Amino acid sequence: MLSYLSIFRSRVGLEGLRHVSPRPIAGPLRGALYSLEKRRLIKRVEGGYTVHEIIRDAAYSGLADRRLLHLKAAEYYGAMDDPSSALEEGLPLLPLMRLREGHRVTREEFTQNIDAGLRLSLHQIAQELLAKIGDERIRGWLIYLKAICSQDSSLTGKESLDLLGQALILAEKHADSLLLARAHLALGQALQDLGETRKAERHYTLSPKFSKGTRQHLSIRANVTQSLAELWFAREEFTRALGLYIRAERAQRRLGNERNALLARSRMALINYYIGQPETSLVILDEMRERVFATSNYTLRTSWHMVATFALFALGRLKDALKQSSEWVDAAKLTNYPGYTREALCFRAILLTLLGEAKKAEKCLTQAWRLRGKPDKHNEGFIEMVYAALLTLNGEREKAFKHYSKCIELLEDETLHQAMCALIIAKLELEKGKRDTAQAYIKRCVSLFEKIGAKRYALQAQFLLSRTETANTSATIDS
Repeated sequence: MLSYLSIFRSRVGLEGLRHVSPRPIAGPLRGALYSLEKRRLIKRVEGGYTVHEIIRDAAYSGLADRRLLHLKAAEYYGAMDDPSSALEEGLPLLPLMRLREGHRVTREEFTQNIDAGLRLSLHQIAQELLAKIGDERIRGWLIYLKAICSQDSSLTGKESLDLLGQALILAEKHADSLLLARAHLALGQALQDLGETRKAERHYTLSPKFSKGTRQHLSIRANVTQSLAELWFAREEFTRALGLYIRAERAQRRLGNERNALLARSRMALINYYIGQPETSLVILDEMRERVFATSNYTLRTSWHMVATFALFALGRLKDALKQSSEWVDAAKLTNYPGYTREALCFRAILLTLLGEAKKAEKCLTQAWRLRGKPDKHNEGFIEMVYAALLTLNGEREKAFKHYSKCIELLEDETLHQAMCALIIAKLELEKGKRDTAQAYIKRCVSLFEKIGAKRYALQAQFLLSRTETANTSATIDS
């Protein structure tokens, strides 16, 4: 029973289990499921049951004929007249298309890619099928599949945007409400990544309207809520974003979507750091530690270490933050995104600079530059921040100010990081005894902290400013 459940990547009901079973299941099905649930091997969620990722992987590895079971699962969704469910479960759509169109396509052409569930494999399968299938409704789903499984996983590539537009047109033509809902959600995410938040918000609003009445409505609504939280987070409306993340996390957990629930939880920890509550961030991270490290998702682990490093830095625990940053770098290296590693290396370099370890900081910066791919705007901003800090430490103030100005320009949409850069340089200037220069940077970061509602950080900076002013007054009196 547990092995059959492992075929499905998310929740599954009784009928789905009966269909994939190669032989009749002995005994009452509900009783067997209740027994597994009682032993906490499975979890009951809305719409069926789900298995934890580790248990699923262990049960799945013991299956003898995975390909046949995957085919039966796809046939089950095909009988339900729901091509998107096969996609939801991570199954290629080929068997479903063969059933719909009556095409004779050999299993060997596609089943070799099913077990891996790789995006690139699904992209290739969709491309091959588009050349063989003429039904426009099915083509709409294949085009959508090709778009979200393209090599550019951010959805912002020209190919992905064009394909999503085509899928939307075909969905509207054939009144396919579920495809409309999914395409609007994907387009919203793509436009948000491109910075077009108003257009993205319109697509997010439309997505749940079209999904009403479909079996995936709750899932789509939860994903829309989480995407809207990301949108408000990008706009630096942190209080509003936090409320949406709380709603999204609850919804994702009810649906058994552990990965998205943990991503939302991680964002909640990050926002608490942003608004000046790093202790709360650490409490949230401690609560979710076991769940994060029970998964094999290195993006989640990277996010966990990143927030932990930021929170420890905000609390002034620089040595603890440095230790945590080492684990952040290691986790980021195991993802497919060099940008994650570059950001981790840059922040580690900043911590080393604050601790006076200039040579080690320069080594981190060199490693960041050597990573493949061109740095994005965010990473470039962090690189400039490191240069500004290192030059300040070495007493080269004019050069440092040029890099600081470049950092502010690159991080124009990231108020907290602008403030953080100003504060780092101010602290380094104070250590050098340059109080006048430090005051200018501190005044700048106070206004930036106040802008995003980080009152605690603003007060800390003001206290630092008052100390420098007091020191200047004392020096004048002594003189």
